[in-house]
Amino acid sequence: MSSPSDSQKGSSSSQLTEPSSIFDEDLEFSVLQPVEAEAPVVPKEAFAADKLDPSTRRLITFQEILFTEEKYVSILRLVIKHVVKPLLLSKAINVSESKSVFMNITEMYGFQKQLLTELQKRNEYWSCKNDYDLNLNNSRTLNSKSDVVGDIFIKHSEEMARHYGVYMKGYNSAVLHLRHLLARRPGVEQTKKTFEEEQRKSESVDLESALIMPCQRLPRYVLLLTEMKKNTSSDTEDFMFIS
Repeated sequence: MSSPSDSQKGSSSSQLTEPSSIFDEDLEFSVLQPVEAEAPVVPKEAFAADKLDPSTRRLITFQEILFTEEKYVSILRLVIKHVVKPLLLSKAINVSESKSVFMNITEMYGFQKQLLTELQKRNEYWSCKNDYDLNLNNSRTLNSKSDVVGDIFIKHSEEMARHYGVYMKGYNSAVLHLRHLLARRPGVEQTKKTFEEEQRKSESVDLESALIMPCQRLPRYVLLLTEMKKNTSSDTEDFMFIS
């Protein structure tokens, strides 16, 4: 496919208004400001296998889900704010090209932000969170709704499948299209460079690594929820949700 001419880069002003709702969202979402989110506060001695009861193992796994979710959503936000938005506003690419490279990343960001909010609320009320590091050898039972996490993923499963289906289906061609633009549009290359220089101050995530994260996130959910299931009693509500 031949490269669009410079006169075609921004196509028309009407194209630039099409995704305006994307940028109406609060991209300064305060909870997501630090890319280097705090790691779960788990005492080192807690990781000794002989000291962990199932409820504590569940909590540690849930906090891993939450911690990685915070970092993931923060990266999506930064890609939109510092790459997608500047490229469109500067007319370095047009709306069609943006969709070809970044696909539905903005819609996915909105979805993941909502999912993160629900996970954060559940974390606030996790029943054993405040004493797991004090009584590591004590057994606890899963009685509280606050200790259930699988219902959140069941609730959003269809929407998650829809968003990720679109993204993963188009990912390979998006990579090729990005390479094409980087080779032919100085504005695209400069925006990528600026984004990566900023990221080196914290996570050292390059643009390609950021864009593959959605493809890696679903397997990560499966892995972590499977780990939770191993430490969930079969007579609890959450066992049914994560089975």
